Amino acid sequence: MFTAGAAVAAAAPADPAWSVGISADNGNPYVTQYVTITATANRTVTGTPYWISVYEYVGSQYQLIAECGGGTVCRGSVVRNQAASATYKAYVSLKPIGPPPPPGVVAESNPGPPPGGGFPLRVEWGWGTVVVTTTPTTTTVGGPVTVTASVPYDVAPTGATLEVYGNEAGGTTLATCRSGSSCTATVAQPAAGFHHYNGELSRADLFFYLFSQGAYATWSTTGWRTSLSLTHVSSGSATVHATANGDVGSSPYAITIYDEATNQTLASCKAGSTCDATLSTGRSTVDADLVAFVSAPYTGPRYPANIQANSNSVLVHIPGIIA
Repeated sequence: MFTAGAAVAAAAPADPAWSVGISADNGNPYVTQYVTITATANRTVTGTPYWISVYEYVGSQYQLIAECGGGTVCRGSVVRNQAASATYKAYVSLKPIGPPPPPGVVAESNPGPPPGGGFPLRVEWGWGTVVVTTTPTTTTVGGPVTVTASVPYDVAPTGATLEVYGNEAGGTTLATCRSGSSCTATVAQPAAGFHHYNGELSRADLFFYLFSQGAYATWSTTGWRTSLSLTHVSSGSATVHATANGDVGSSPYAITIYDEATNQTLASCKAGSTCDATLSTGRSTVDADLVAFVSAPYTGPRYPANIQANSNSVLVHIPGIIA
């Protein structure tokens, strides 16, 4: 029972139990790309005996990549110069000493034994994709064409070699580069014809070889030109639109759209200056490599005959239909 005028002291709220989360600003970086790993505690460790720490695990190996004795956030940066993966775990504990787990753990980001615990944060570095382009895609006989292979990072720290090569006569190497993100060769042909070029990223000591899609160049005397653009992509299909610089109806040629990835002709339009094609993939996920030609009319596999012009390549990822 309380008496009048008696002061009532409110009980101080209990501190919440410790917790810590962990995140990466990029879970699938390219090689040479730095990733920031962030551990966030639910309250500050300032004024307490506790530290926030982040450990990296690769197989049975580990390293401490960040330790912070104040605040609620602790960050560390990590990088790989070759394709690799690692898992990460955060702790709130007494000051980290020696191998994980650190002493006096009061919270961990994903409970369970290392490496990684029950639900590890995983980061995977990859080599990415080699892309090759030709500029211009069609030119007059003897005219120069620039062939460029590129990746989204500088190859120098990786020890890899980036090359441009022609796909005829067993694959003649046209340029070799060990630094930078692109490698370029200039080529010219003395006679009319259609030619195929590729790029390659390699590290022979690792038995690693990554090839590009094809890129094309046509040397022609007839003056035809064509381009290709992506107009629609959705689960199960993609549509492209080809444009020529004239009406093929009064010529012996057609506008042909071809997919090198699936080795099929999608359309061959014998009249007008445009042509549309839709690639249907159903439930399959497909990475298509599409190109348009002004060529002899054609509906079979492989390239059409009598190519007078080729377009830019259109690379498109088509996700499969989910039932």
